[in-house]
Amino acid sequence: MKLQMRACASRVMFEQRRSHYSTPLLIRMLHSKAWFLKLSALSFLLSATALPLKAVADIGDGGLEITLPREVNRIIETRTCESCTIVVADLSEADLSAALFKGSRFVEAYFVDTTLVEADLSDAWIQSTNMTGTDLRQANLQNAYLDLVWLNGADLTDVDLSSARINDGYFRNANLSGADLMNTQIRSSDFTGADLTQTDFTNANIVFAYFVNTDLRNAELRQATFEEVIYDTRTQFPEGFLIPESGTYLFAPHSSVAGIRAGSLALSEQDLTGLDISHAQIGGDFSRAVLNEANFENTNANHSDLIEASLVDARFCNAQLVGINLTDANLEGADIRGADLRRAVVDGTNFQGAIYNVDTQFPEGFAPAAAGAVFDEASADCPPLE
Repeated sequence: MKLQMRACASRVMFEQRRSHYSTPLLIRMLHSKAWFLKLSALSFLLSATALPLKAVADIGDGGLEITLPREVNRIIETRTCESCTIVVADLSEADLSAALFKGSRFVEAYFVDTTLVEADLSDAWIQSTNMTGTDLRQANLQNAYLDLVWLNGADLTDVDLSSARINDGYFRNANLSGADLMNTQIRSSDFTGADLTQTDFTNANIVFAYFVNTDLRNAELRQATFEEVIYDTRTQFPEGFLIPESGTYLFAPHSSVAGIRAGSLALSEQDLTGLDISHAQIGGDFSRAVLNEANFENTNANHSDLIEASLVDARFCNAQLVGINLTDANLEGADIRGADLRRAVVDGTNFQGAIYNVDTQFPEGFAPAAAGAVFDEASADCPPLE
């Protein structure tokens, strides 16, 4: 029964992934044929979890049988599963200290709050696996392949991730202090709020990663390469480190992140006055942020949270704001000409003096004039910025 419940939960996890990729990460992935093939394989895996317990899921290079409970118990008892395959198995809260998993493959496994101190996971392939809160201190993941792995809140102090490949890694609020990421390939990963002090990124290649509110003090970054790395004013870099002018996006007052594609941003309560985020595709939490005079022109921010945000004189010309949450937000004087606000949550929102036109779309039943917004009869298009 427990295994069947986990199989059901894994389908929920895939739905969460699908929801996550409705943000711009999906758009990035679909630019590549390889990513498209990868998504096709994962979609097939999703359907496979709905099969009976002993069913086999055909995933590209061969069949994968769901790991049975007696095998899971054996693994927990012996702490050994070298070069084996573990599919839809729950090893949460188990003590697997110094376990031998070298060269093993984990697909849709659960290691939530598991102890893996000094475990050998070198050369392992870990895919679509939840390792939230896991204790991986001094574990060996050298040459490992991590593809869609949740490590939020995990302890990876002094972990060896050298020469690893990390795709879609979630390390929010994780501790990677002293970790070895030399020669590691990092793609589409989130280190928001993580402790990366004294982490070694020598020769690491980092493409599309979040270092929002991340502590990188005393980290070795000088030989690392950056492409589309996102950070903010709370991010702490090593002393004397020169942040590359290209390949990075800074969320700060009066900075420009125009054209960025990023989802699940955690920027609540931040001062982003005058931020240029035009022609972008974004999603995330901007609740109680200060975005006065920010430029969202032609930006897709569908379903973002701007609860109690200050958006005085902000520019939303032709912006996609479908389903956005503007509860108690202040849009006084904002330019919303051509904006699509269908299904937006506007409870308590201040539209006093906001400018709209015939192309502006509001939530069903919303009366903009009664809310204090001003109709522009003359202009069908947004005027250029001065």
